[in-house]
Amino acid sequence: MARDWPHLPKLQSEDDAFSVAPEGWSTCQIEHIFEKLEIGKRFDQKTSFPSGKIPVIDQSAYGFVGYHDEEPGVVAAKTSPVITFANHTCEMRVMRRPFSVIQNVFPMVGRPGVCETLFFYYSTKGRVHLEEYKGHYPDFRRLWINLPPLAEQKAIAAVLGALDDKIELNRRMNATLEAMARALYQSWFVDFDPVRAKLDGREPVGLDPATAALFPEHFVESALGPIPQRWEVCSLANKIELLSGGTPKTSEPNYWDGDIPWYSVKDAPSETDIWVIQTEKQVTKLGVDNSATQVLPEGTTIISARGTVGRLALVGTQMAMNQSCYGVRGVNAYADFFTYFSLRQATADLQQRTHGTVFDTITRQTFETLDYIFPPAPLMQAFDRTVEPSLAQMRANIHQSHTLTTLRDTLLPKLLSGELMAKDAESLIGKVA
Repeated sequence: MARDWPHLPKLQSEDDAFSVAPEGWSTCQIEHIFEKLEIGKRFDQKTSFPSGKIPVIDQSAYGFVGYHDEEPGVVAAKTSPVITFANHTCEMRVMRRPFSVIQNVFPMVGRPGVCETLFFYYSTKGRVHLEEYKGHYPDFRRLWINLPPLAEQKAIAAVLGALDDKIELNRRMNATLEAMARALYQSWFVDFDPVRAKLDGREPVGLDPATAALFPEHFVESALGPIPQRWEVCSLANKIELLSGGTPKTSEPNYWDGDIPWYSVKDAPSETDIWVIQTEKQVTKLGVDNSATQVLPEGTTIISARGTVGRLALVGTQMAMNQSCYGVRGVNAYADFFTYFSLRQATADLQQRTHGTVFDTITRQTFETLDYIFPPAPLMQAFDRTVEPSLAQMRANIHQSHTLTTLRDTLLPKLLSGELMAKDAESLIGKVA
């Protein structure tokens, strides 16, 4: 996101740029180093659809407002990327496939012979900042930057691009692994596929004999309709333990900037990353000891209960949290990953049952009103054993992406200021990526 990207100096004049220009680099106003592309037909939320061939770019960092199947507004490809700039959010992204845009998103490429397109992206992103909601495009164009020769532009873009490519690969891998784990939960505990297979006299697909034996061969009636034999229907509150959070006194400096991550909803990972391994703020043990917060063990599911209700995170390293969230642990041998995916399944119901408006508050009583179908503990533990390798790989990917992001953000200003040459940075990348 633009707010997380390193802030680069805002060079307001040619003199500003010249004063910090490395030897052999030229100074140039941003509006002279790119070409704005024709947009074609603009789309919006009303004219786009949940699926389609052509994505419609909005002003967020990664999201699409929707899709369509008409002619794309802008043509881009892997070998000819296009940069987009969002006027109100300052978000810039690299597009390598045909796309369309909503209003106030501008597609552009580097001016041929003057600026490489990917260098344009890295050298201008972070020049304007999101301090307030306004149109940022005019400010963006008026700023100045320093340009190295084209060969060095390509080399710098290649160094930074290699890091971003690996980060994107990790993101896509995590999305795939998360989808696989979620599909397994759906098959076992929502659609009851193994039970239906055994009822029909078939062998459950993809299960070893020991796991298959954990599923019954019949259904029985329940308050929620037919459920597998020996499974039970009860409230979610009967199967979980809720842990509370808190905020150490903010006026006491000895409580803050310690080595214990302190979670708030702004730290929530994307649905496809699941894990949270770091937070914006940290507290000290003294802060934990003198407040209502507590340190949650790895594997705890955190759910936001106020404000943005229902955001989930799986604790990847011991951390505390604020009072707007609950930590959720399974009880009576109910497993961590099963608890996470159960809460994810239940989130839509929880949001519907919050007090007042839909996104308001989840209380302890909310969990008592939710009846769900629960299998015996050994089956949930089998689920955890099955998905554990995938979730472990996801956590490793997130750790690596954090390392790569830190390296990219460290190299970026050094490469763009001429303090470090691209050839000297390549060896650093090889040790990490």
